[in-house]
Amino acid sequence: MSPAARFACIFVLASTAACRQPHPTGPSSTITHPSGLTLTMPATFGGRRVSVDQTPTGFAVNLDPRVARSATRVLVTLNPAIATPAGAWPKTRSVRGVTIRYSIETFADRDVGSGGPEYELRAWEPARRGHVAYVQHVQAEEDPDFSLIWAVIEGTRPPS
Repeated sequence: MSPAARFACIFVLASTAACRQPHPTGPSSTITHPSGLTLTMPATFGGRRVSVDQTPTGFAVNLDPRVARSATRVLVTLNPAIATPAGAWPKTRSVRGVTIRYSIETFADRDVGSGGPEYELRAWEPARRGHVAYVQHVQAEEDPDFSLIWAVIEGTRPPS
């Protein structure tokens, strides 16, 4: 296994307030997947450690669960030869000058005690001969915080 494939970077992050900032600042690290997909993650994000692992199709970005009720994870997947993913994509947001299509689903039936209901943000962007898909699950008593997925989308570049 190549050093890039074993790459797992851990960042010590600044403050919880930074978690809601759409553009975290500070040092960053860039990881390139064998597919050509790249991810640049900032070194400061919400007072929690971040680990980035390569998967067969992209990346798994995790926030350290030891300082929160639940783990926070964003999956990034390169889907070659599939131009548009199935499903409804009612919302759009511009990131890096690219239109990101996304949807947020609430799973009220998954209300697990005092943690509140679960939410899932799914997003995608076109890539050469395919698309890049993103997904994050959040459990929250109030409005879900999807700032991590938006930071991951900001830092992702499809293969050229």
